[in-house]
Amino acid sequence: LNTKTVIISSDEIREELTGDANCQTRNDEVFSVLHRRIKDNIALKNNVIVDATNLSSKNRTALLNCVKKHKCYKVAYVMTTPIETCKKQNKQRDRVVPEEVIDVMIRRFQIPFYEEGWDDIVLDNYNEFDMTCYKTGWNLKEDNIFKKMIGFNQNNNHHKYPLDDHCWRAGIWVSKRYWNDKPMCRAATIHDIGKLYTGELKDDGSGNYSYKGHMNYVTYVLLQNLDKLGFNNKEDILNCLFYVNYHMEPFFWLSTLADGSQIIKDTKEKKMRERYGDYKYDALIYFNYCDKLASGTERVNMKEPPNPFSPNYQKQKEQERQEKFKNTVKKKKDYGPVVTVRNKYGQLITKPFKLLSKKQKKKVKKEARLKRKAERRALQRAEQAQNSQDSKEN
Repeated sequence: LNTKTVIISSDEIREELTGDANCQTRNDEVFSVLHRRIKDNIALKNNVIVDATNLSSKNRTALLNCVKKHKCYKVAYVMTTPIETCKKQNKQRDRVVPEEVIDVMIRRFQIPFYEEGWDDIVLDNYNEFDMTCYKTGWNLKEDNIFKKMIGFNQNNNHHKYPLDDHCWRAGIWVSKRYWNDKPMCRAATIHDIGKLYTGELKDDGSGNYSYKGHMNYVTYVLLQNLDKLGFNNKEDILNCLFYVNYHMEPFFWLSTLADGSQIIKDTKEKKMRERYGDYKYDALIYFNYCDKLASGTERVNMKEPPNPFSPNYQKQKEQERQEKFKNTVKKKKDYGPVVTVRNKYGQLITKPFKLLSKKQKKKVKKEARLKRKAERRALQRAEQAQNSQDSKEN
């Protein structure tokens, strides 16, 4: 390690504060100290390694936000030790973690993506898999991942078709619009394979199964089988796994209206666009739409998402932005007519009448009365002169 490199561990801070590295009762304080130490060391130009699980995008975003004001190169290292190896090594540790905790943590795993704010993302086994195994295309009948899903009954009232049929249909729908995005199309054909490993019988007596965290679990597993995805470059691999991992997110963004239709509120859309970027946000919305269509039972209560590749899309979005801007701009208050007065330095200035002082208003009103009076007198004199001229002529 560099002599100016500092390792900051959340477990060590937890042990400092509570005396027990396993204690989870003061996590807010632990991560407050963690973030402060990170900022202090970066300010001192030290290299910083943060030793924490940072499983979720939310955790990583909080970490990145604390160094937002500092110019530094940010790298995410994705460590994907096989699950069974994790459990085996755990038993050999001095501080053993319950196996069920490991299972819960894997079901919370979310792969990092560049839009979070990273300059680089390193996959620990990217250089290890056999680069000759990759395929530039894939035949689903021969695909090792897809073959595992064939005939799998999902046992869920939200799905009419077997798992392989559902994923195949989702792939067809996605490819109608994003045919040129190969990682996304590939993700659609395998997006629910995590259900093979995470099914749990519901206790409501319905006989249905739930698959909590299936997208997170399988993303972690696929990271150990990169040669099966069909790509030989890191960007395509990360994008494919991103759609597998985050394809359920739009379900949590939708709001149901009184008529049963579903929309995404403007505030939520703005927040998610900032988080994922315009392209990935639009892609996730469409992926979610296709996933519902491919279920065979899910009633799609949302309109088909607009096509970001259509010529009129950008024009329409710009019109919507301008319309929102017009509605949010504060209207200028109407202070009535503007008058000319003298300020305390004797200079002539123009100012709305409503904003004048009482003394100035009184003076302006007096001048206006005198002006009207003079105008009436001038009018009377003109009438008298006209009458006298008419009488002389007669």
